[in-house]
Amino acid sequence: MVRVRPMNLRLDGEAVLALQQETYCANFPGFQYGIEFEREFSRQLRHAERPDREELFVAEMNGQVVGFLWMGTLLAEFSPEPVQAIVKNVSVAPERRRQGIGRLLIQHGESWAMAQGARRVRLQVTVSNAAAVALYHDLGYSVDRYEMTKPLGSVSESGGLTPNG
Repeated sequence: MVRVRPMNLRLDGEAVLALQQETYCANFPGFQYGIEFEREFSRQLRHAERPDREELFVAEMNGQVVGFLWMGTLLAEFSPEPVQAIVKNVSVAPERRRQGIGRLLIQHGESWAMAQGARRVRLQVTVSNAAAVALYHDLGYSVDRYEMTKPLGSVSESGGLTPNG
């Protein structure tokens, strides 16, 4: 049985970091996972663990962390819904995917968001992550904005930018 509970950084931090390597490498081509990423991610987790507008959760099965959810709220001053929630990070252990854990985490996050006064949840997902896109659609999420990127060039050996194209 899977249980979602608040994350305890001291107890769960290492397991959550382990989930991030696969998640980031799979979703961001060329991403280099290393000690600098671990330090920065750990710093951000410590900050998020403080009681303010963020909450960290883990999914636990048989005493092991098998999933992670990082929720936050933001104030959208010029929106009809001034308090919105955002899924900052969700990850599930590869061997535990397609078992309903991601769905359970997101639904838990939605309940948390409603308790914070939010009436809308936002998230970003990598286009190539078809399983996650399908899950979010199944949970009722829809596309209402596009984020577009354009590579500007690469850094040459001399340190300058080399234009693409």
